[in-house]
Amino acid sequence: GSKLVQWCAYCGNLYAAAAQDITICPQARIVVDSRGKVLARHSPVRRWDLTRYLQALRAQRYTWREIYWHMWGTLLILKCTRCGLYFPICQLAHCSYHTRDPVFAMGENRGSYPCCKAPVLRFNS
Repeated sequence: GSKLVQWCAYCGNLYAAAAQDITICPQARIVVDSRGKVLARHSPVRRWDLTRYLQALRAQRYTWREIYWHMWGTLLILKCTRCGLYFPICQLAHCSYHTRDPVFAMGENRGSYPCCKAPVLRFNS
């Protein structure tokens, strides 16, 4: 069912509900749990519907094959052997390691890497 797949209210991306506790949302509000762990989790859009999402992709003339690989790449979660973070396979080319340090505006928790403009959190779990 659609509860296996969610749409994040923060970053606007699909994510596997089962991976919500291990993946990081780059746009999420940062929270520190009772054990001191910094968290930035996806938050589901309450009335989002997987069936309507798939129908919208078909209406945009995506083939069922393209939709399958889109969903597969979004829902298959891997663990990076370099940094230990979990990520969807569709982000395989977006390693957390960059050649230059991220840039943050004064007092901001969100910033970006100058090399690729990828978003980054100052405090990461």
